[in-house]
Amino acid sequence: MTAQDSAHASSDLDLLKHYLSVREEHCPSCSYNLHNLTNDSCPECGEPLKLQVALQTPKLAAFITGLIALSISAGFPILFAAMALIAFTANGYYPRKMLYFFSGLVLLSLLNSSFTFVWCRFKATLIRRTSRFRWPVAIISWLLCPITMFIAYIILELFE
Repeated sequence: MTAQDSAHASSDLDLLKHYLSVREEHCPSCSYNLHNLTNDSCPECGEPLKLQVALQTPKLAAFITGLIALSISAGFPILFAAMALIAFTANGYYPRKMLYFFSGLVLLSLLNSSFTFVWCRFKATLIRRTSRFRWPVAIISWLLCPITMFIAYIILELFE
């Protein structure tokens, strides 16, 4: 640690101490009252603390909207497969290509799950973008729902 890093860390600690000397703030981890804190960690749970600037309201609405759409798209094929299995077995109907049918639906679900993974992986990038970018991308992700349902229907027709 260089002298400059040490001075910067000392200055951060002084700012944190001053901030907490005039305010009644609570630890984000355990809710312990941090008023008049003397070091940079919570005395109750030991978690390190830092003073930082953050957005008052995070820009998560478009991200969550897209996440819901992609999660529905990933889960629908599995739900469709379960309902088809119940319907087939209840009626004593066992299509000869049932394994292909269920395999197709599982692959469709895995494909949609990979879209959901990518969506979550690039969460920070999406949040940093403007509203003019975030919302159209979130709305486009909803198009995957009817596309998934249509493909599931095609799979059912192909392997029936």
